[in-house]
Amino acid sequence: MDLSSICHGSLKKQRNQKIYSYKPTLNEFLKRYDDKSKDTKAGMIGELLTHIVIPTIFPNLKVASPLFNLEETSVKKGFDIIYFDEKIHTWLTEVKSTNSQMSDITKISKGLLGLGYRDLKKRALKKNQTIWHNAVNSATSALIQNDTKDAFLKILDDYLNNSTSINVKNDLNIIISGVIFNKIKNNINIDKVSLRRGKYENEKKFQAIVSITIKKKVFREIEKFLREESR
Repeated sequence: MDLSSICHGSLKKQRNQKIYSYKPTLNEFLKRYDDKSKDTKAGMIGELLTHIVIPTIFPNLKVASPLFNLEETSVKKGFDIIYFDEKIHTWLTEVKSTNSQMSDITKISKGLLGLGYRDLKKRALKKNQTIWHNAVNSATSALIQNDTKDAFLKILDDYLNNSTSINVKNDLNIIISGVIFNKIKNNINIDKVSLRRGKYENEKKFQAIVSITIKKKVFREIEKFLREESR
């Protein structure tokens, strides 16, 4: 797990400073984590898991936003994660986490998919300069300087310039990550979740929609692992 790149971005990791190494980064994560509510803690663990899982499933995607906020320890107000692919296409990612102990895991998964989709429509497709300013700032601070970074920042700048008016950006791609912390061993019905995703695809608001579901028993197990690693 390249925790330094996930939390700080590739640019800071490249500087090889002790503060950005593994254990100091873990301790900084826990410092930001410890004063949060149970639901917010689950959300932070869910976002961390998504940062780890998505590059494994989609190795062509490069992350362009660090997990940590740039200036404060509060929860981010922009897109949860921003990726781009080898063609410099933008992939906006929304992470939804839950501690629900309902036995119908498929229903939970579809619910998180719907929440994520509605949030991304509201944030990405309506007037919202702030969220695109945050996207540009995140990518600027996270990415190593090269021609690809310049090209991707130009694309984000274009979205920012267009964000003063309602403009359906149907060239955007989205990923919705549903993270379920649930002890019940029932499996998810992938076909039913795919049908729900297909309904959203038919709206043609985005170029492509990808959904993933991550299921763990309890987020406290991951918290325990992080604390042990930080010692």
